[in-house]
Formats: sequence, structure tokens, C-alpha cells
Amino acid sequence: MECYKNASFLLLCSSTLADLPKKNYKEVVNEAKVKIEENLKDPNYCIDSSRVRIAILPGIGKFGDKVFKGTVNSYRLAAFLETLKHLKEINPEILILDLSHGVNYMPVYTRLAIEDAIISYLVLNKADNNSNIGSSDITSPISTKNTIEKEEKIRTLVYNSEPVPLHSKEGSSTTNITSINIVENTSIMYNFAIQTLYTKVASLGTTQPLILKSTFGEKPPELEQWKNLWINSVKFAKAAIYGTCTSSSGIYGETYNCRYRENGK
Repeated sequence: MECYKNASFLLLCSSTLADLPKKNYKEVVNEAKVKIEENLKDPNYCIDSSRVRIAILPGIGKFGDKVFKGTVNSYRLAAFLETLKHLKEINPEILILDLSHGVNYMPVYTRLAIEDAIISYLVLNKADNNSNIGSSDITSPISTKNTIEKEEKIRTLVYNSEPVPLHSKEGSSTTNITSINIVENTSIMYNFAIQTLYTKVASLGTTQPLILKSTFGEKPPELEQWKNLWINSVKFAKAAIYGTCTSSSGIYGETYNCRYRENGK
């Protein structure tokens, strides 16, 4: 925080910080958030807590007699949604990711979720800013090259720490981290972002749609609705990859105004 004085911060934390038992997940989230807020009040830990937004993500694991059950993918999904929301609020040019305090699955899934959020943000932000041009200019990575003077991008810096040594006698970790290093310095471009999204959606064509129980308790769509959404999304993505999409308005409706072509047919 001292190094980046004008930055805003999103602190991703696990719900496993809470004590159990609790009546519901909301109580778990609230207790974990209160614990983090108390730590942020310490000036030795955080010089300006007003610049920090806390997001409590669903974690799993066994900690003594506490057991947090769930799916590990819920953490990644929640990290993605919280990061995308934050990006849309602050519209950054640079994103700095500090993984020096992550353990187990958290740093891996946080890194993946951050990239997915940046990719989604770039595409959604460009669509919003270019709502006055033709929809084919927004959705086709071929046509966008002629309509964008300066390609949008977000520079990403990823920090991580060296291993923290153990005391040979006490067996506890030292409190001082020897060094924090930049392990990644890249830029994600708009054209890469939109192609990545299209490719990921198109890859759904290699799977079969399944109705799954929602992790967050939301009612999933009916089987026929899910099949139609799945089929149309795959067709749209493949058409967009080939630059043959003329409209995106009918993806979820009855009309579908794309000339679908695959393998030259």
C-alpha cells in the first residue's frame, strides 16, 4: 500500500476464518469479515483501511474440529465475480496481484480467476463504450481491428514471496518475509481477451450439458432451456471466431442472426 499510494484494494479472504458452528453461511461471512476489519484497523498492518474493500469467498478445509464443506471451484467463481465487479468500478490500467499470503488452492485459483475477470472486463467494457457502432464491430475480432485506434489492455503485475524458513527449535514460522518478488509482468490485450472468451465458449461443444445443483442456491434453468442456451452459445462463439457473426441480439431469443460456418462448410 505504501508503494502504490493512489491504488484501491480488493482483499480476497476465505470464509474459513470464521468460527463454527453457525446457523447459516451469511453468519460465517459476517464473522470472517469482522475479523479482517479488526486487523485492518491496526496502523502497523494497514495504513489506510478506507481504501480496502473486503470480499469473503467460500473456502473449504478442515481446521481442528472445524470442517468447511463445499466445492473448490466455488472459491474460483466467487473470486472471479468479485474481481470483475471491482474492475468495473475502478476501470484500471494496471492490476497488481499479491499472492504472498496465499496457501493451498487459493493462490492458484485466485490467479486464474483474476485473468478470467480481466478478459471479461476488457470485452464487456469495449462493448459498453462502442454501443453506437454496429454489433458486428463489437463482436468480431476481425472487424474490431479497423474500428479501434488504440487497443485496450490491462497490465498485470503479480507478486509472490520467497519461502518463509522455519525455526529449527521452535518449529514455528518466522514473522519476517525475506523478499517479495515480481513473478509476472504482462499485458492482456482486448483482441486476445475476446478470442479467449469465444474459444472457451466454443469448447463447450465437446461436452454434454448437465443440470447441476447451484452452489449458491439459485434454481437452475430447465433442461430444455439449458440445452438451447448451450447450443446457441457454442454456435455464436464459433461464428464469431470465424468473423461471420452479424448480430449478437438473438443469442438468448428466438432469432439467431449468425451465418454459422465450421471446417470451411
